[in-house]
Parts: sequence; structure tokens; C-alpha cells
Amino acid sequence: MDTSELWRLFLPELVDWEKHRSEKVKIAIVGFGKMGILHAGILNLLNPGCVTAIIERSRILSYAASKVTKKTKVLRNLDDLQKKVEVDAAFVTTPAGSHHLLLGKLLDSGVPRIFVEKPPTMNLGQLLEVKRAMSSSQVVMVGLQKRYALPFRHAQMLLSEGVVGDIKNIRAYAKSSDITSPTSRFDSLGRGALLDLGIHVVDLLTWLFDITRVVNARQQSLVTGVDDTFEAELRTREGIPITLEVTWSDKAYRLPETKLSIEGSLGTLTVADDLLRLTRVDNETLSKCTYRPDYYQSIPPVYLGDQEYALEDMHFLQCVTSSMAPATTLSGATTTMSLIDQMYERAVIPSG
Repeated sequence: MDTSELWRLFLPELVDWEKHRSEKVKIAIVGFGKMGILHAGILNLLNPGCVTAIIERSRILSYAASKVTKKTKVLRNLDDLQKKVEVDAAFVTTPAGSHHLLLGKLLDSGVPRIFVEKPPTMNLGQLLEVKRAMSSSQVVMVGLQKRYALPFRHAQMLLSEGVVGDIKNIRAYAKSSDITSPTSRFDSLGRGALLDLGIHVVDLLTWLFDITRVVNARQQSLVTGVDDTFEAELRTREGIPITLEVTWSDKAYRLPETKLSIEGSLGTLTVADDLLRLTRVDNETLSKCTYRPDYYQSIPPVYLGDQEYALEDMHFLQCVTSSMAPATTLSGATTTMSLIDQMYERAVIPSG
């Protein structure tokens, strides 16, 4: 396979990217923490000068933003946005607990295109409230960037072609060492690793498979007052078993890793953030492995974060300039959030 243009093969919606990248777009970043800084940097590299406003409540962060972004309007209050700066779109990159309120305010103010980082809301009920507040002309895209990671796009294509035959079982996990010391900062949210980290792998599962049942679930607190580890057994409509494991407290993972292993009658497909491995049992010549450097050749040189963040923001910019519907809409996240709610409802918490 020619690897020089894989991103165009797996993201066909971006084939006309060059036609849109020079179009002027005005974007507001709501929240100038880690993710706000990341998206602001990527967006300005893809479309120079497109970040025209930053809304940040913290005096320290808003002061810092005013010093590093001389041509960008820095505001302390979201209510001032449309009064002082007219924008085509907004990014919500604040902590998850604030998303519900901020999305409502942005929709009420008439912002036509909104990007919200994951998780879009804390639960399905909040998501449905936001959906009801949207007008027919407004669009909300959710930052489920694993769907823009090319190994997972490649896996989706191979599965649609039936390369592993009849699927026997699926194993999936999301693991990191982000939270390894005692902290109470998540206690008020009531939800932890499954919602914050696990939403990516759950979204990949709902994208690739028709999941209809939570067989069982188990959560455990290790260093916080919420779930630091979460395990579940799921079933697809065809009865295929799925085992899911999520933890943000595993010190063996220096970097977060999301991984799926799909075993079928013809072979096994293993896919992670940085590789795809297909092992066929009937023909060794069809076994292959593709790595991250092969996938991301020739994409725009944006060296901030993992490459899927750049592809995700390219997709959002093109959606703004072409009125194209995003691949990860708020409506599309309904299935993912519903499954997460079901797992929390079924979860057994070990005593002691």
C-alpha cells in the first residue's frame, strides 16, 4: 500500500482541504488551559489568525493569553463574546463539568458552529438538554479525536471488508498513568476514568459495532473518590462478547494508550493509537503491520500534540467553511453517552 497519502484515503472528507484552508474564519476559544492552548495553536497554524477571541475566567491565564496573543481579544466573561467580537465558531475546552452550561450559553447567543472537548456533558440527560436547545442551523462537534486517528480509520475500513471473517470476540482498553496520587478534585463530579479517559474507547466501540447490552460492570476507587478503574462485559446485537477495561492509574503506561483486538474466524486485527496489525490464519502473506510514521506522511506540518488533533481541527475548519456536517456530532455522541450511563448504572463497587 502506498503510504504517502493514507490520510486522504481514510479521511475522504478532507480531500478538498486546500480549497478551504485560506478562507477567513473567526473562532473563539472558551477556556485557555491545556486543551485551549493546544487547539488555539493548531488552528492558528492551519488558518493563520483565525483565533480572534479567548474567553478565560482566570486572571492569571487571561493575562498570559493577552501577552502571547497580541491580536486576539481576551475576555473574562462569555456573555461579552457576541457583544464585543463576532465569531463564526467557538471551541469549548473547559473542564467537563462546565460544558453543559457553556454550550447552552453559546447556543442561546447564536453561535452557529461549536466544538466541545470530550466528554461533551457529564451524562446523557445533559446532552439531550443541549440537543433540545440547538436550532436547526446550529451544529455541535464533539472532540472524540480517536475517530480521526488513521489506524482506527484503517481498522474501520478493514472490518467493513470482512478481513477477519466472523468475529468471535473483542477486547478493548484505555489505560494511562494520569492519576496515581490521592486527590479529591474529581469527587464532586461523581464520575472518573470511564467518562474522562474511557469515552474514547467506548466511542470507537459504538462506532464500529452495534452494542445492545451491558452484561456486567465493576468499578474501583484507588486514589480518588470516583472510578479509577472500570471493567465491563458487553454484547453486540449478534451476541459477540466485548471485554472492556479502563484505568487512569496504571503506572506501566507512561503515555495513554487506546487499543482494540478483534478476533475472527480468519484472523485477528489489533489496532492502537500508533499501529495496526492484521494477522491472517489462512494466508501468511496477508498478515501485515502499519505504524504511525506510515499513516501520517504528507499531512500539514502541525507539530502540536498527536496528529489526530490536527486532522480533527482540519475537519472542523472545513465543516465551518463548507457547511459540511462533522463526523463526530453531538447527536452521534448520544449512543456513546447512553452506553456510558448504562455501565455506571450496572457497575458493582467492591466493598471495603
